[in-house]
Amino acid sequence: MAGAFLTHSLGRLFSRAVLALALALALVPGLADPASAARTMTNDQIMALVREAFDKESFEKGLEEVRWLKDAGFIYQPGLTVPRAGTCPIQDDWDSRAVLSGMVAADRTAAFLFGTYADVKRETETLRELVPELPARLLAPKDQEALQQKLDTKRGRALLAERTMTLWDELLKRAGKSEKSLRFLGAYFYGDQIERFYLASVMILAAAETGELDAWQVNMSRGGEMRDVLMALSREGLVGDAKHQKERDARLKELFRLVSANGYRPPLKNLQRVVKICQDERSRIAAAGR
Repeated sequence: MAGAFLTHSLGRLFSRAVLALALALALVPGLADPASAARTMTNDQIMALVREAFDKESFEKGLEEVRWLKDAGFIYQPGLTVPRAGTCPIQDDWDSRAVLSGMVAADRTAAFLFGTYADVKRETETLRELVPELPARLLAPKDQEALQQKLDTKRGRALLAERTMTLWDELLKRAGKSEKSLRFLGAYFYGDQIERFYLASVMILAAAETGELDAWQVNMSRGGEMRDVLMALSREGLVGDAKHQKERDARLKELFRLVSANGYRPPLKNLQRVVKICQDERSRIAAAGR
């Protein structure tokens, strides 16, 4: 199996594929009012940044290029997904629930692109446990299985891009109405980024150990749109609960520093550090649900 998971254009595709779900998550009611902090951007400006970062053409191109990863031999591995212990008790902790939802959504995207429909269904059910308020049509459209099977065709990829962008436009009209929803959105994006860094680094390190790495160029620069959006949210202090802002901002900066080394072709020792940082955060979030 090649170790270039997320090193070509899948990072960019993940960024767009999770956005519709993230926007829906941001509309979940019942979050506690956060403490006000100094802000340099309005809610509308942040949502404009989100809108500018994603478009139908780039989403469809990402789907087109994902065939490269299939040709490289990527195999879906459920064992790499984020630990799922205690997803029900986590309902009482909106911040941890938002982060875990982002992690699970990243796993679900991998399942949708590379796994079976049973894998997708399992990840979807976990998301429903975490966020029961999510629209059913967003998570489980009646033709989801058929659409997954059509992703090897240009028409299938175009159809998915069209449906995704239509939903995004609808959700963008309602998202970003309050700081509460932006904090949930920021925590969700944070969890998604942690999980993608973890999966990417594990795959690259595994390929290096088996001697397959030389066949595929490692490039961690993809997915820059999500990075820009997430760091903007972090600068505004909106990555989840205010009490976690300082540590999450520092963690994100360190992760991006590690992967950006050598022109986004980081040495393996950097990726080993990335795995450790992400493992610790995955474990902390999973433990919060116990």
